[in-house]
Amino acid sequence: MEPFTGILITGVISGFIASVIFYVFMLIAKIILMSVKPNIRISDELCLESEGDNKILRVKVLNKTRFVLTNVTYTLCFYERIDENAYSVSEILPCKPPLTTIERYSSKDKMGNYAIRFTYKLEPDIEHLTNSENNRLEFTIYANHGFSNTCVCTKKTYTKENISVNRRFESFKSMSTYEIPTSVVNESYKKEKQMMS
Repeated sequence: MEPFTGILITGVISGFIASVIFYVFMLIAKIILMSVKPNIRISDELCLESEGDNKILRVKVLNKTRFVLTNVTYTLCFYERIDENAYSVSEILPCKPPLTTIERYSSKDKMGNYAIRFTYKLEPDIEHLTNSENNRLEFTIYANHGFSNTCVCTKKTYTKENISVNRRFESFKSMSTYEIPTSVVNESYKKEKQMMS
């Protein structure tokens, strides 16, 4: 009986040690995966420009992750203050069909597909209200990491001080803006009129 008891005790101890090792391994793996999250940067300002009679607003998003972002959803909401503690919220729809993926960051990407400029058309009533200090715009983006599938939600709030008029974002990973030459603005307006006539 004693050899059997010794084998039984050894088996129980070995099983316990194996379980502990497996648990620690899974915990470490989970921590590593949870730390691999999407790294998204949103521009600190919005660019507003005229295209014909339309006012176009752009926000730039940069995927700084080395993996593709999946299940991407994003919204731009306008908050109009109606009294001291209440806002009226309305969503501004993008000009183009929504994207669901954003390419991974790579310095070799000559097209800069990891940097996206989301474009919105401002209705006259909202454009006028963005000039008020009491109102604000809020851009929110959700995305999953292409490898770990972890999700992140990032948002940025803008007031009239954060809206750059007649400016555009630079290309690739730069979040800087540059002023649109007057000749370009005028030419864009002329082309718009010709297409409508």
